[in-house]
This record gives sequence, C-alpha cells and structure tokens, in this order.
Amino acid sequence: MTLSAPRSNYLRLYEPRPKMPCLCGSGQKFKKCCSGEYDTPEKDKAYAAYNAGHYGEALKKCRLYITWYILCHKAHTIPFLESETKESKELFQVDIEALADLVNLLMSCYERTGKHKQFPQALDALQNAITDIRWYDRIAYYRALWQLFGSADERLIYHELKKISDLETTKDLDVLTLYLQVCPEKSFSGNVEIIDRILASNPPPGISLQYQTLKGVQYFILKDTDTAKRIVDAAVTQFKAEGLDNASTYDLGMLGQSLHILGEISGNKSCMIESQSYLKKLLESPDLKPSGTALIYSNLGHSLLAEGKPAEAKDYFLKSLEIDDIEITKVFLGKSWLHLREFEKAEEILSQINTNKIDEREKYDFAVIWTILALETKKMNLLIKANAMLTEAVSEGTLFGELKDDLLSEVQRAIKSGDGGIMPRILRLVNRYLLLQPNVVGLGVNINNILDDAGRGFGRKRNL
Repeated sequence: MTLSAPRSNYLRLYEPRPKMPCLCGSGQKFKKCCSGEYDTPEKDKAYAAYNAGHYGEALKKCRLYITWYILCHKAHTIPFLESETKESKELFQVDIEALADLVNLLMSCYERTGKHKQFPQALDALQNAITDIRWYDRIAYYRALWQLFGSADERLIYHELKKISDLETTKDLDVLTLYLQVCPEKSFSGNVEIIDRILASNPPPGISLQYQTLKGVQYFILKDTDTAKRIVDAAVTQFKAEGLDNASTYDLGMLGQSLHILGEISGNKSCMIESQSYLKKLLESPDLKPSGTALIYSNLGHSLLAEGKPAEAKDYFLKSLEIDDIEITKVFLGKSWLHLREFEKAEEILSQINTNKIDEREKYDFAVIWTILALETKKMNLLIKANAMLTEAVSEGTLFGELKDDLLSEVQRAIKSGDGGIMPRILRLVNRYLLLQPNVVGLGVNINNILDDAGRGFGRKRNL
C-alpha cells in the first residue's frame, strides 16, 4: 500500500477505544501504546533501526507502523472493496502481504529483544487485523515458525502449519519450505511432490539450486545414482549460468553445499575442491555470525574428509568447535580420528556426545560412526552400545536402511564371535553417505542461519 500519512483526525474514526488493547499486539492499552504516535509512517525507521542493531527501537517503530497500517486498511481498503473492482481486490492482497512482512519483522524484533515468548500474544491480537482466510493462513504460518525457533518440535510445528486452509495446494514458498521440513508423512513421492511445488513457485536462483539439489538427494537415497547425479549437475550448471553473477552470500553457501553433494554422489573430488573454494570465499563475508563461521569450518571439514584428507578435516572441525560447541561437529571430529586410526581419541570425543542435543537424523550419523569405532576396536562394551544405537536409529530411504541393516548384521556377528573388523564394501558406503543423511529433508537449513540480519539488510527468513 502506497499512502501518504492520512490526517490523524480521519484515522481516529477507526481507532480502538483508549482502554482497549492496542492494534499492534503489544498487549498494552491503546492509550498507553500507539495512541497519538502513529501519524507518520514508521516503516523505514523500523527497518533502519533493526539493521543498525537497535532492536528495542525497531520494535517500537514496527508496532507504530503496524497500528498505522491496520487503521489505513480499515479506513481505505475496506470501503474501497465495496466497489468490487479489480483494483480494490489487488489492494486487499497488497495489504495482506505488507502486514505479513511487518509481522515477520515484528517476530525478529521480539527474538532480538529477548521477548520471544511474548510473540504468540501479539499474534493473538493481530489475528483479526484483516478479515480474510489468506490473512488467517499467514498468522497460522507465523505460529508454526515461532514453534520452529522456540521448541523446534516438528510435531508442534506441523500442528500449527496444518491449520493453513490450502496447505495441500499452496504455492507459497515460505509455507512449502517449512512444510517439507516437518510433514510427518515423509516418503520419496511426498517429498518430491512438495519440492516440485517449491520449484514451480519460481523461487530465487539460490533457493532453486537448494531444492533441485535436495530433489537429487531424494533419488540418491533410493540408490538411483544416475538420476541423482543428472539432477544436481544440471542444477549447479544452471545456477552458474543464471545466478552466479549476482549471487548473494547465501547463494554462495548453497553453491558450496550443492557442489559437495554432487561430489558425494558422483565420487568426483574436483567437485569437493570447488566446493571448498566457495566455502572459503564465504568466510570472507562481513555478514557472518560467529556460529556461521563455525558452520563453514565444519562444512570444510566434511568436504576434506570426503576428499580423503582426514588430518586437514580434523583441524577444521577443531576450529569449528572452538567457536561453537555443537554436538554433531564432535561426531564428525570423531570420524576424522577414525580415519586417522586414532581410536582412543575417537572414543574420547564420541563418548562426550550429548544425544539430547542432536536430532533424529544426526543420531543416525552418530550410531553409524560409533559402530565403526566398535568394529575397529573390537571392544565388547562399544559393540553392545552400537547394537542398541543402531536398533533405535531412524533411517530414511533405501540407501540408509540397507547400510543400517548391514552394520547391525556386522555388529551382531562381532558380539557373538568376539571378532571385529568391517567389510570394505560397508566402509565404502559409510564414506559416501557422509553429509547426506542430515540433509535428506532439510538441505541447507543451517546455511540460512549463518548470516547476520543486520549485515545483509532485513529480509524474510529462508527456513530450509
């Protein structure tokens, strides 16, 4: 909506009464919140304050602008709709999108000011800001997103997300990316159907690369390596031709990940080396958070492991852990020690893993790497634990299911015979699956969190 600031006397006709809750969702009475302060649009000031790191000020300005916009919607758009013209309907859609973007900024302000737990209260207040199913759907999406950043419980996220009226047919990129991550009916056909809907929404080049690569991964875990390689190779080639010249830091991160996946699938070490070059270039970005730097170091470690350089990989994992003490990074540091046949060091780091801090896909990784340690050392206590971990581990797709079954068979044989060792065929499978299992559904989920919002300018978050 492009409007000059209407006269305050006119908008006052649509204000709530002084003792009623403010329109902005603060929970305060209108007379103690935005009353008398919203005359001048505050949008640019809100974004500027946020990007400057003044989050408290940004929150106040954002609330003022939300109040102003809702009043303008009531004063202008609603009466205009009575004309039933195409222009009035278009303006109504503009209002929905504009207010949704403001709610996105509002959520980030709540996060940055330590008021995250108050955000659902704001959503309750904003629920009826616009009377339309499309607006109710956006509120449902933000409730789901709040669960993602809060509890990260996929069941709770899905519970909120399925309130969206057109979830099974929507073309909304934000909704689809979150839906793909949390949909409980995970299957090859279901995942690919959602991915195809994402790609059909004409996403930006980096997002398109991300989900084409993920589609290739879906085929790889079904052991259709040729199709997987073709899809990812085409995605990388297309991105280089169409998106590389104007690539953002995010895009370069995705290119690095996609090249790594292509190297994993094809066994092409040159892809790994190229991936490392983009990841190292990403390290030069001024927009990186410390946690982002740690993640890139970890990804460089993965790539070097896959290239067959465990000593260099180990150093990058250690650098990553110095910045951000992440459990899954310890798991892959343990794998580096295994490759270097430093079994005592591998056992020491793997024994420190807190499984309450890793998700189900990462637990699979942990179980596999622990099993390799157990089979190599032939220690009965490690073998027994490996058997339990593998039994509980959740595997997705033919490749990971077969690997789990093969490893379970080897562990149970070793427990009975007291003999360890691991078959070369299984070891090759372990080495090839390196970074794929955590990304079966959420490829790139971490890349989205490595950039400092203030450094790149505020924008809607990419959640997968």
